Amino acid sequence: LDIDAGANFYSPRVDLPPTVVEKGNPCRRGIIIIDPFSEYHGQYLKYKALHEWNVGVVSVISPYQARGLTEAAKQQNIDTDYRIYTAPINNDDEKQKQLTDWVSQIPFDEIVAVICESDSGLEYAEQLCQAFDNIISKTINDDTGPDIVHRKLAGLNHNGYDQARRDKYLMNEKCAQNVGVVKQERCFNVEEAECKAVTVFGLDADAAHIVDLDADSKKGVIIKPCRGVASDRVSLCQTLSSIRDASQSILNTKVFGSHVETYESILMQEYVTGMEYAIDCVSRNGEHKAAAIWNYDKTSTANDGNNNDTDNEGSDPFAYLCTRLICPTDTQQHPHIHKVINYVTDCLDALNIKWGMTHTEVKVTSEGEVRLMEVNVRQQNDNFGGMCNVCIGYNALDLCLSAYLDTDSTENSDGGDTAAPSFDDIPKLPSLNYRGIIVNLACYATGIITQINHLDEITQLESTVGMELYPDFNVGDSIQRTKDIRSDCGWVHLIHEDEEVIKKDYDVICNWMKTMFVVR
Repeated sequence: LDIDAGANFYSPRVDLPPTVVEKGNPCRRGIIIIDPFSEYHGQYLKYKALHEWNVGVVSVISPYQARGLTEAAKQQNIDTDYRIYTAPINNDDEKQKQLTDWVSQIPFDEIVAVICESDSGLEYAEQLCQAFDNIISKTINDDTGPDIVHRKLAGLNHNGYDQARRDKYLMNEKCAQNVGVVKQERCFNVEEAECKAVTVFGLDADAAHIVDLDADSKKGVIIKPCRGVASDRVSLCQTLSSIRDASQSILNTKVFGSHVETYESILMQEYVTGMEYAIDCVSRNGEHKAAAIWNYDKTSTANDGNNNDTDNEGSDPFAYLCTRLICPTDTQQHPHIHKVINYVTDCLDALNIKWGMTHTEVKVTSEGEVRLMEVNVRQQNDNFGGMCNVCIGYNALDLCLSAYLDTDSTENSDGGDTAAPSFDDIPKLPSLNYRGIIVNLACYATGIITQINHLDEITQLESTVGMELYPDFNVGDSIQRTKDIRSDCGWVHLIHEDEEVIKKDYDVICNWMKTMFVVR
């Protein structure tokens, strides 16, 4: 299916707040949410906007997701074309007229934000905002002056368009203007990758085995797509043969977020060891506030701790064990945390990010140097809202709505009954009332499940408040060991006021993971 063709009529899917539907009040403001699929991300934002902020919501499906949904529907003999739920953004006059007509159908006086849930829709979200700016520019230059569509779009706040917010090579190059970054090279074929691994990164051309990376991190390089998600096709390579395999797994395959484009290059970066952090920020007109600060634990599941290295792939330490909330006052355990926060805001400034949510991942080396892993211009993808509400008192999603909707000029004059925090009242750094850990259940086994252990014991732990084992991990299912965040087998949420209690429970769960699945 063609992403840009097929839908001749584009229909905005609009939800109005209860006061508008029930009382017939006008809807002053509204937001656009792209790909609001998750009940704890996009759907959460939609509910809060409607019921607490009393603003309207337009739900838009990005072209990438719309095409995938349409093809899936056709396979089930369902005649639904989801492309009508996108908004046309091509630069030709016809598409601009269609977009203008699309905006005119939205029953809000003003559209103030475009928020995207999905990683694959981020570029489309920026393109849509850019297309809105083109409409405004055209009406400004029109002799008739601003029209209704212009007035609907005049209050829209956004970051503009910049490919460097998604292309990891461009991202590091741009952030290098403000901060130190990892050494990197873009390679366009396998031979170039092999050559640069040796000449630029100092890889031993004769190496034929895996070494202890903690002892000497210079023995490895990272191969990844320039545009990727999570740890998809990210490889830690220590030999020329592994570089060759990793490069071939990327080149000429489909680019993430596209049904058409293929990768023409790969990204090679130095491998950095050290403590890994993620900072969830919310920005309003260039003012950045850290909504939550997280610390990652990752491992390789190739070895279960008993020297059972069945597939001889110990060079993929990207399986998540946990995402742990930390407090800025934890300087004894995390002495560089304030340096990390300043580094992250410098990266946001380098990428000209002034509005909305970001999820930025960095590492701190043993020398105390901070290095960027990536900036994601979206929320983090865990179900984090409830934990943050308990442990911190608010979450990034609510703070994002406040950034866009809680302005001096409106003072929530839409008539909403919001319990969300005012952006001005939230400190620049969070504090913790309780400790919280999102445990990612990692699978150490490969085979057919014959028995599952420890689930009941996990639910009985003192700090456990919730857990889920994913549906694909039942007795009789074929499973493979976890290699990244997208191949884990479930989660456990731990919350407790006592840091020692939550640490003890976490350590127990990590040990149980290694014997959770019995396979044949």
